[in-house]
Amino acid sequence: MSQPTPPSSEADPPLGDPPHLTHHYRDGRRYVRRPEVRDEIRQVLAAGPDTWDAPHLRSETLVHLVRKFRGSADSMATYTKLVDQLGRRVARIVGDNSKGIDPPTRDELIDSILNRVIVLILSPTQPKKGEYLEVSFRKVVQGLALNAVDAVFLRREECPVVGLVDDYGDEDRDGQDPRVTVTDGRPPPDELAQLAETRRLVQGSLEAITDPRHREAFLLRYGRDWPLTDQDPTVPTLCNRFKRKERQIRNWLQIALDQMRESLGENL
Repeated sequence: MSQPTPPSSEADPPLGDPPHLTHHYRDGRRYVRRPEVRDEIRQVLAAGPDTWDAPHLRSETLVHLVRKFRGSADSMATYTKLVDQLGRRVARIVGDNSKGIDPPTRDELIDSILNRVIVLILSPTQPKKGEYLEVSFRKVVQGLALNAVDAVFLRREECPVVGLVDDYGDEDRDGQDPRVTVTDGRPPPDELAQLAETRRLVQGSLEAITDPRHREAFLLRYGRDWPLTDQDPTVPTLCNRFKRKERQIRNWLQIALDQMRESLGENL
């Protein structure tokens, strides 16, 4: 006797379609890409990397392509363009959600959030938030941005903390803004778990940073939260530590991140 056909939501995707997402909403429904995202992924994969027009692809499509082609040496140039384009999207979203933050601090937030997004995409465990980037890229990045802005204001003690609920158990319906709540400033359990995963990935790829100065700058910036510059002369900064201008330090950090991303892609 033949086996019954599984429900369409659980069956293998049609030939040429991307694999189903694996995480679920609280009501048990599986995460599903929007039809236009699924169709675009199918089209770009069928066309080949040389034809991809990254600036005009949907953010969720870019996430899927970065995840899929992360260790492919044959498409490294295209892969870099995809990551660069994601960086532009992150910068735009962070800028829209960081009003009242001075430009240097906003630039630091953009770098930090982009690094977090890349880690979410490349994580071998494919965490819930990382997979949701293929459902609603804007919602995830907006959540990271608002939480980061809250932390800045909390440190400065300038205003109460009002942040995004970091919960991907409810669907982002009809483009509505995510829910907002007053928080106590402490990272939620899932945020702590992701930070632990980020640290694990970082530890495993630090050896890929070839210049010891770049490695030290990366550890001080992302491990000890050293700022690049600070108006308070008593605060230790990267520029003072290495006797270099801010632009040079940013270049070092970018080189370190690029080498780590390449290492992660080759070993995942």
